[in-house]
Amino acid sequence: MSRWADQFEKNQIHQTVNQVREWIATEVEDIDKSHAAERLRLIKIIDTIKSIVEGLDPDIFPDTEMTQLSQHMRHQSFWNQLKSYSSNGNVAHLQTANDHITGQIPNILKMATLAKPPDVQQALRAIEEANDSFRKSIEKTKANFEKVINGYNSKISEFETQITNLQQEYDALKQSTEDSLADWQNTFTSAETTRAKEHSDAQIEKGEKFNEILLEFKDQAGSEREEISKRHDETLRKFVGDFEASVTDTLQDINQKHQSVLDIHELVANDGVAGGYKKNADEERSAANTWRIISMLCYGLILVWVVFKGWLGFGVAATGTLDWPVIVTTVSVTAVAFVAAQFASRQSRLHRINEQRMRWFALEVKAIDPFISSLPIEMQQELKRQLSERLFGQDRVADDSLGRGLASSSGQKILEKAVSAIQNR
Repeated sequence: MSRWADQFEKNQIHQTVNQVREWIATEVEDIDKSHAAERLRLIKIIDTIKSIVEGLDPDIFPDTEMTQLSQHMRHQSFWNQLKSYSSNGNVAHLQTANDHITGQIPNILKMATLAKPPDVQQALRAIEEANDSFRKSIEKTKANFEKVINGYNSKISEFETQITNLQQEYDALKQSTEDSLADWQNTFTSAETTRAKEHSDAQIEKGEKFNEILLEFKDQAGSEREEISKRHDETLRKFVGDFEASVTDTLQDINQKHQSVLDIHELVANDGVAGGYKKNADEERSAANTWRIISMLCYGLILVWVVFKGWLGFGVAATGTLDWPVIVTTVSVTAVAFVAAQFASRQSRLHRINEQRMRWFALEVKAIDPFISSLPIEMQQELKRQLSERLFGQDRVADDSLGRGLASSSGQKILEKAVSAIQNR
């Protein structure tokens, strides 16, 4: 609270107003109209003064006017009259007091211009009290902070002292290290010089010994080289003779084996061709199985679709009539799936026919040589020529009829000729 607020609270007008209001409120029996009017006017004036005083700002208030008003209210023509009224209830005392206070009404109204409504003034006082409390809290926090800062300053001073001591110790240790390093460098330089001289002398001595040993080794190596050269020349001449004989034998063996290779080459070629047909047959079988699975999936889809639509009520509307859009959609989906199933079935059959043809071709190519091996060479070549004409350069487009491959035409004729030739022999 400020000193102006203290001065405001100590002003005598507060006690004056409260005391006067208490005297006026004295209960009196047999009050007439004139008595009530006199009393009501004084009550209005006193309450107005009290409201004005409560609405004044404690930091900004007319102290002189308030003091003068209090003095006028304590004048014997007002103060003593109301005091006497509280004891005897005579209306004459109220009339004298009203006449006295009438002269102060202009000053009272002048003070009213500085006052605020009591509730507003109370709110302002609450705000000011909160501000005072906040200011006191800030001052307390500031004092605590300054106390902490002072403690840190003392610690910083201690740290600075420690840093100074450590710096001095570091400088002493640095100087000691530099001195030790200088001594070590001198010692190392002296020792290194001595070691370099010893190493140089040792290198010179080793070089002389090495030259002596090298000359001795050269003489011994020259004699051993001549002996080894003679021995190697004899061994080489013997090895070359054996190698030439071995090469001659090897060439003869190679020629014989080359002829054997030429003899079996045709069998190997036939196996390669048969293997190619078999590989193609395996691929056709895989494709046929794939298309067969697709066909079965399409048929299964048709079955599920028809069962599902039958469960929902195929083409029957809620009114009992036929629902043609649903019927057309159902038939369309079923027809598409059925066409796909038929297409996959035909593709599977086509690949299956090709597989059977390729396997017949592989079997016939692989079996022709063992079957005709007992025939003369000229007849074997003729039969192979006829087989080549029927195997190569033919139309390989598969049709829907399940043919028997080479066994129904060329294979049958070849077998008939081979049997005839064997019987004629």
